[in-house]
Amino acid sequence: MRNNLQTEKTKIKGGNVGKNCILCQVIRGELPSYKVYEDEKIVGILDINPITKGHCLIIPKQHRVWFTDLVSGEAGPFFKAVWTVSKQLKKAFNAQYVTLLIRGTRIPHLHAHLVPSIKGELSATDRILDLLQYVQENQKSVVKPSEFKRIAKLIRATNP
Repeated sequence: MRNNLQTEKTKIKGGNVGKNCILCQVIRGELPSYKVYEDEKIVGILDINPITKGHCLIIPKQHRVWFTDLVSGEAGPFFKAVWTVSKQLKKAFNAQYVTLLIRGTRIPHLHAHLVPSIKGELSATDRILDLLQYVQENQKSVVKPSEFKRIAKLIRATNP
């Protein structure tokens, strides 16, 4: 079944995405997926290369490459889906927490990874976050204490 999905073509290194974007193909039903969530703007599917049971992707139906490419009115539905599926994962797998990752460098279509932390299973995400915690606690800060005020002011003064 085709929907009225607009597949705009965005230039990315070496070609057009939209028509050939793997996540757009999933959304259009051209590739199989296991849906866990769907509304008019967002779809949630199981990741086909999961790092834990229940590892999901939350994907806007409108092709956007980066999180900052979302236009007014798109971030709310995106995070509503993230919140809803996170709650479902936490309950379904009795997860201690659900990790949210948004990176966007491997597949040029915005998607959020939701990775439940399941008791007794140590996922790659848990290992990465443990390493990040270790680095944050043990490395010398890259920001001097005197710089925090200036950096916060710069961010507040910058128009999105």
